[in-house]
Amino acid sequence: MPGPIDRDTPIVTSEQVLELTIETLAKHLDVTINGYRCKALDVLRVLVAACAQRGTIESTCQQLKNGPSGNRVREQLNKTLPQILHKLTELEEALNQAWWNICRPESLAGIIR
Repeated sequence: MPGPIDRDTPIVTSEQVLELTIETLAKHLDVTINGYRCKALDVLRVLVAACAQRGTIESTCQQLKNGPSGNRVREQLNKTLPQILHKLTELEEALNQAWWNICRPESLAGIIR
């Protein structure tokens, strides 16, 4: 069980985790979806939120205001996923590096509350 948090312990919010993860994914994945109702960032936001909530694409889409439908997200994933699966190791390294950079004490000065 973790110990108590003291004043020097940085606090990172779930919104910061979501935004950093989506930003890192967008930089390292060549996902080009520019449909009328669904963009690449919409798909990434749905995927990250579904993973974080341990939910489904469908349930996550239903929670989003003005978000794409579950069918639209799955359709776009079916088109782009085969192209990006070979980059998973590179992506994992990029996410780890992004978290290392943000979690260093000197990097947290501007984002901790």
